[in-house]
Amino acid sequence: VIVGVNSMVVAKEDVMTMGTGWGNTDYKVNGIVTTTDVTIAAADMEGISNTDILVALGPAYEAANSARNYIFPNGKEGYLPAAGELLLVGSLIEDVDAALKKISGKELGASNTFWWSSTQYNTRYAYTACFSPARLETSWKGNGNNIRPFTTIE
Repeated sequence: VIVGVNSMVVAKEDVMTMGTGWGNTDYKVNGIVTTTDVTIAAADMEGISNTDILVALGPAYEAANSARNYIFPNGKEGYLPAAGELLLVGSLIEDVDAALKKISGKELGASNTFWWSSTQYNTRYAYTACFSPARLETSWKGNGNNIRPFTTIE
């Protein structure tokens, strides 16, 4: 996916489905994008740095660690996309799903499924994205949601 200065590769499948929590449910992670304003969350394109910080905190941050442990065919590690990166993909969901279908990947827009973002809402919640239709919502960090890793093109 390339739009303006933003470019990313979307994994062809989820690494965890409907059973992975975001992380510690009673801790506000410092240093990652944290906002209760959905407009600010929608502009967050800091998935790589958010993931770096979450992974450094240890295995309790299951969603970020699962994304980071995904290795793309080009050898690059994955990251947990930020809310804005997920919305960008959502704005192009028909094209993204067509590309995923060509490589025998699992389409994103075909269901009312939610994927974790690396964008934090507050101490207890983080943002999730759904692509049918494309939107952001919040979910308790202990809930199970899907994880679709992204990586960089270069």
